[in-house]
Amino acid sequence: MSPGSPQEVYASRLARRTSELALLEKISARLGFWRLGALAVAGIAGWAIVERYASAWTLAPPLLAFVALIVWQSGIDRKAECV
Repeated sequence: MSPGSPQEVYASRLARRTSELALLEKISARLGFWRLGALAVAGIAGWAIVERYASAWTLAPPLLAFVALIVWQSGIDRKAECV
């Protein structure tokens, strides 16, 4: 069994990488929106802390989520660069 002509092999690899890149870009965009949401929640928590409605620990979960999303999105972006 031959793998096919070089053009067929190239076309199949290109199609696979193009679809993988599209998926990674879609994931990265969604993570960007989640980061924005986490930052908005952190802003609301910061306001609540300043107004003395909440303790300072209220700010920790959204900031930790924001940092985790940054790390996750960076990994996705690095993977997309290699595709």
